[in-house]
Amino acid sequence: MRQRLLQGRFEPVGSFDMTPIIDVVFLLIIFFLLVYRFIGGENPDVSVPDSIRSAVQVPLQQEVITTVTVGRDKDGQVFFKVGSASVDASALTKVPSGIAELINQEISQDSSSPKIVRLRCDKKVPFGLAKYALKGIVQSAATDIQWSVLKEE
Repeated sequence: MRQRLLQGRFEPVGSFDMTPIIDVVFLLIIFFLLVYRFIGGENPDVSVPDSIRSAVQVPLQQEVITTVTVGRDKDGQVFFKVGSASVDASALTKVPSGIAELINQEISQDSSSPKIVRLRCDKKVPFGLAKYALKGIVQSAATDIQWSVLKEE
């Protein structure tokens, strides 16, 4: 009689099917891979002019800062970027309006003020080309501009 009681107590319970959980995990991984913004494309390397010795550090607040980058790629072609979005530089007269449009798109996502634009220029880019970025910032809805420089240690 004792064997019968113990035998009925330890019957195997049904197994747990892991297939739906694995499916959900893979879908989440794919979702985050597609949505993730790569920071490397947003901040290309920029060499600032040699004559700048130091920069004033602005205290960080709840401000949204849009970055405009002007530089040269490996082929020597000048590029203009607003955040990670590139502006077509084939016709330089259309660059300011393209920059202003992209800045306004970035700024309109957040209604807080002030609307700050940080300009990053490579020292190998002449001012004659950087002025197109400045014109685009002026045409945008930005309220403040910061010139980004490297601080010498």
